[in-house]
Amino acid sequence: MPSDALTTASSPDAGRHYIAARAIKPGETVLSARPDVWAPLWPCELSELTAREISVMRADAGPSPPAGAPSNEEDEEARELIGSCSQYWLLAVRAALLSQDDPTTFSSVLSLEDHGETRPPPLQQKLAALCCRMQRALQAGAGVQLEGAELQKVVGVILVNAFVRVP
Repeated sequence: MPSDALTTASSPDAGRHYIAARAIKPGETVLSARPDVWAPLWPCELSELTAREISVMRADAGPSPPAGAPSNEEDEEARELIGSCSQYWLLAVRAALLSQDDPTTFSSVLSLEDHGETRPPPLQQKLAALCCRMQRALQAGAGVQLEGAELQKVVGVILVNAFVRVP
Protein backbone atom coordinates (compact mmCIF):
# COMPACT_ATOMS: atom_id res chain seq x y z
CA MET A 1 0.00 0.00 0.00
CA PRO A 2 1.18 3.55 -0.61
CA SER A 3 2.64 5.54 2.26
CA ASP A 4 1.79 9.09 3.29
CA ALA A 5 4.44 10.16 0.76
CA LEU A 6 2.05 9.46 -2.15
CA THR A 7 -1.36 10.61 -3.22
CA THR A 8 -3.42 9.33 -6.13
CA ALA A 9 -4.23 11.43 -9.17
CA SER A 10 -5.73 10.96 -12.60
CA SER A 11 -5.35 12.75 -15.91
CA PRO A 12 -6.39 12.07 -19.50
CA ASP A 13 -2.74 11.87 -20.59
CA ALA A 14 -1.26 9.78 -17.78
CA GLY A 15 -4.30 7.88 -16.48
CA ARG A 16 -4.28 6.85 -12.83
CA HIS A 17 -1.00 7.50 -11.08
CA TYR A 18 0.66 8.51 -7.84
CA ILE A 19 2.25 11.87 -7.16
CA ALA A 20 4.49 12.89 -4.29
CA ALA A 21 2.55 14.36 -1.36
CA ARG A 22 5.72 15.41 0.42
CA ALA A 23 9.47 15.37 -0.01
CA ILE A 24 10.73 11.80 -0.47
CA LYS A 25 14.11 10.81 0.93
CA PRO A 26 16.53 8.89 -1.35
CA GLY A 27 16.03 5.15 -0.83
CA GLU A 28 12.75 5.59 1.08
CA THR A 29 10.13 2.91 0.37
CA VAL A 30 6.93 4.65 -0.67
CA LEU A 31 4.97 1.77 -2.20
CA SER A 32 4.89 -1.93 -1.45
CA ALA A 33 2.38 -4.29 -3.05
CA ARG A 34 2.14 -7.97 -3.88
CA PRO A 35 1.60 -8.46 -7.62
CA ASP A 36 -1.33 -10.58 -8.78
CA VAL A 37 0.86 -12.00 -11.56
CA TRP A 38 4.59 -11.78 -12.21
CA ALA A 39 6.88 -13.09 -14.89
CA PRO A 40 10.40 -12.46 -16.09
CA LEU A 41 10.60 -10.45 -19.29
CA TRP A 42 10.28 -12.81 -22.23
CA PRO A 43 12.36 -14.37 -23.66
CA CYS A 44 13.83 -15.84 -20.49
CA GLU A 45 15.35 -19.05 -19.23
CA LEU A 46 12.89 -21.92 -19.75
CA SER A 47 13.83 -23.34 -16.35
CA GLU A 48 11.78 -20.53 -14.77
CA LEU A 49 8.58 -21.73 -16.47
CA THR A 50 6.11 -24.40 -15.42
CA ALA A 51 5.46 -27.33 -17.76
CA ARG A 52 2.09 -25.78 -18.71
CA GLU A 53 3.69 -22.42 -19.50
CA ILE A 54 6.37 -24.12 -21.59
CA SER A 55 3.65 -25.96 -23.50
CA VAL A 56 1.82 -22.70 -24.26
CA MET A 57 5.05 -20.92 -25.21
CA ARG A 58 5.98 -23.80 -27.54
CA ALA A 59 2.60 -23.37 -29.24
CA ASP A 60 3.38 -19.65 -29.75
CA ALA A 61 6.15 -17.71 -28.04
CA GLY A 62 4.67 -14.36 -29.05
CA PRO A 63 5.50 -11.71 -31.59
CA SER A 64 9.04 -10.73 -32.43
CA PRO A 65 9.96 -7.17 -31.52
CA PRO A 66 9.89 -4.93 -34.62
CA ALA A 67 13.21 -4.09 -36.26
CA GLY A 68 14.22 -1.00 -38.21
CA ALA A 69 12.92 2.53 -38.06
CA PRO A 70 9.18 3.27 -38.20
CA SER A 71 7.98 5.10 -41.31
CA ASN A 72 5.28 7.23 -39.64
CA GLU A 73 3.54 7.91 -36.31
CA GLU A 74 0.95 5.12 -36.76
CA ASP A 75 3.71 2.65 -37.58
CA GLU A 76 5.63 3.81 -34.51
CA GLU A 77 2.58 3.26 -32.25
CA ALA A 78 1.98 -0.20 -33.73
CA ARG A 79 5.64 -1.13 -33.26
CA GLU A 80 5.52 0.05 -29.65
CA LEU A 81 2.43 -2.10 -29.01
CA ILE A 82 3.98 -5.19 -30.60
CA GLY A 83 7.27 -4.60 -28.80
CA SER A 84 5.47 -4.34 -25.46
CA CYS A 85 3.41 -7.44 -26.22
CA SER A 86 6.55 -9.39 -27.10
CA GLN A 87 8.09 -8.49 -23.73
CA TYR A 88 4.92 -9.13 -21.72
CA TRP A 89 3.74 -12.24 -23.60
CA LEU A 90 4.67 -14.61 -20.77
CA LEU A 91 3.04 -12.33 -18.21
CA ALA A 92 -0.18 -12.35 -20.26
CA VAL A 93 -0.02 -16.15 -20.54
CA ARG A 94 0.39 -16.45 -16.76
CA ALA A 95 -2.51 -14.05 -16.18
CA ALA A 96 -4.70 -16.03 -18.60
CA LEU A 97 -3.83 -19.30 -16.85
CA LEU A 98 -5.22 -17.78 -13.65
CA SER A 99 -8.67 -18.14 -15.21
CA GLN A 100 -8.40 -21.86 -14.34
CA ASP A 101 -5.85 -21.83 -11.52
CA ASP A 102 -7.12 -18.91 -9.41
CA PRO A 103 -10.42 -17.42 -10.65
CA THR A 104 -10.55 -14.88 -7.80
CA THR A 105 -7.20 -13.38 -8.73
CA PHE A 106 -8.14 -13.57 -12.42
CA SER A 107 -11.24 -11.48 -11.62
CA SER A 108 -9.02 -9.02 -9.77
CA VAL A 109 -6.80 -8.68 -12.85
CA LEU A 110 -9.86 -8.08 -15.04
CA SER A 111 -11.00 -5.27 -12.72
CA LEU A 112 -7.97 -3.11 -13.58
CA GLU A 113 -7.94 -0.39 -16.23
CA ASP A 114 -7.00 -1.49 -19.73
CA HIS A 115 -7.52 1.69 -21.83
CA GLY A 116 -9.01 -0.50 -24.57
CA GLU A 117 -11.62 2.04 -25.56
CA THR A 118 -9.05 4.81 -26.00
CA ARG A 119 -6.70 2.94 -28.33
CA PRO A 120 -6.97 4.01 -31.97
CA PRO A 121 -8.83 1.45 -34.16
CA PRO A 122 -5.65 0.27 -35.98
CA LEU A 123 -4.03 -0.54 -32.62
CA GLN A 124 -7.20 -2.24 -31.41
CA GLN A 125 -7.07 -4.43 -34.53
CA LYS A 126 -3.40 -5.32 -33.96
CA LEU A 127 -4.11 -6.12 -30.31
CA ALA A 128 -7.07 -8.30 -31.35
CA ALA A 129 -4.84 -10.19 -33.81
CA LEU A 130 -2.18 -10.74 -31.12
CA CYS A 131 -4.85 -11.97 -28.72
CA CYS A 132 -6.12 -14.46 -31.35
CA ARG A 133 -2.58 -15.86 -31.49
CA MET A 134 -2.47 -16.14 -27.72
CA GLN A 135 -5.96 -17.66 -27.65
CA ARG A 136 -4.79 -20.46 -29.99
CA ALA A 137 -1.61 -21.01 -27.98
CA LEU A 138 -3.52 -21.21 -24.68
CA GLN A 139 -5.95 -23.72 -26.17
CA ALA A 140 -3.24 -25.84 -27.80
CA GLY A 141 -0.76 -25.70 -24.93
CA ALA A 142 -2.94 -25.73 -21.82
CA GLY A 143 -6.53 -26.39 -22.87
CA VAL A 144 -7.53 -22.91 -21.68
CA GLN A 145 -10.42 -21.32 -23.54
CA LEU A 146 -10.89 -17.60 -23.06
CA GLU A 147 -13.16 -15.33 -25.06
CA GLY A 148 -11.30 -12.92 -27.31
CA ALA A 149 -12.66 -9.88 -25.46
CA GLU A 150 -11.55 -11.33 -22.11
CA LEU A 151 -8.05 -11.96 -23.42
CA GLN A 152 -7.88 -8.46 -24.92
CA LYS A 153 -8.81 -7.11 -21.49
CA VAL A 154 -6.03 -9.17 -19.86
CA VAL A 155 -3.40 -7.98 -22.35
CA GLY A 156 -4.66 -4.38 -22.12
CA VAL A 157 -4.48 -4.51 -18.31
CA ILE A 158 -0.90 -5.72 -18.52
CA LEU A 159 0.10 -3.04 -21.02
CA VAL A 160 -1.35 -0.37 -18.72
CA ASN A 161 -0.45 -1.75 -15.29
CA ALA A 162 2.72 -3.83 -15.65
CA PHE A 163 5.86 -2.67 -13.91
CA VAL A 164 9.42 -3.65 -14.59
CA ARG A 165 11.41 -4.33 -11.44
CA VAL A 166 14.79 -2.66 -11.47
CA PRO A 167 17.37 -4.69 -9.52
